[in-house]
Amino acid sequence: TTTIRMALGLVKPSQGRVPAYNPSAPAERSMIAQLASTQGIIAREVRDVLRRWTELATGVHYWDYRVTFHEEGDLPRGDHAWIGEHYAYLHRIGVDGVFVQTEFADVADMRDLEIWLTAKLLEDPTQDAQRLTRRFLRGYYGPAAGPIGRYLREIERDVRRSRQRVGSAPSAKRYSWLSPARLARYQQYFDLAEQLVGDDVDLLARVRGARIALDRATLQLVTESEPLRQVAARYEQTRRQRIEQRLRGDQKRLALESLTLELERIDDE
Repeated sequence: TTTIRMALGLVKPSQGRVPAYNPSAPAERSMIAQLASTQGIIAREVRDVLRRWTELATGVHYWDYRVTFHEEGDLPRGDHAWIGEHYAYLHRIGVDGVFVQTEFADVADMRDLEIWLTAKLLEDPTQDAQRLTRRFLRGYYGPAAGPIGRYLREIERDVRRSRQRVGSAPSAKRYSWLSPARLARYQQYFDLAEQLVGDDVDLLARVRGARIALDRATLQLVTESEPLRQVAARYEQTRRQRIEQRLRGDQKRLALESLTLELERIDDE
């Protein structure tokens, strides 16, 4: 069995196989880097390497990093619409298994949708991901499904247009689609979502859980003090609630310590 950890760059399938220089890819790898490499398969995208691996090996398993590992925490990535495309491709080229690594449950971007959608598509990657998403939004957020769905479609569009690659451990400023103006617009969708769920405590908790990465981005990238105080209070309340509900032991302790440090940093700024 071959396990391939595909995340941030190309991989080395074997030692001793030196490729010819690929003049079409100087931006990704210089001539010296290519000629000195022991990488046997060279391509412009990770998916090309992975496809070639499935032709060379049996039992190929894919480690899917759905986490960016940056110190400032998970921010809105707008990539949930691509999960279906991603797993359909893995299925089509013959990948045998997938291991999914996500952000911690208290801070992940659209965590509940992501986990449910991932599980459904790993059961059957030929399913329509958009239809599954609409089903989840209606069943989980009730009357708030409409504005949350519009938020997801809009941020996905903005991410595609940005053509920005955030890489590993990026700063908040690398999320070029998260401008203050866009953040304000995204927040309006969630303001409406909260209004629509009214006094339903369970639905409100779910909506605020979906909002947590957006609130974190707002605290890091917006400077107006009065709105920030409201966002910070909501963020702290939501994060503490999710920590209590979803984490145990050392994970819970570390999450609370992380939250304390984050709030202190926000106060200092």
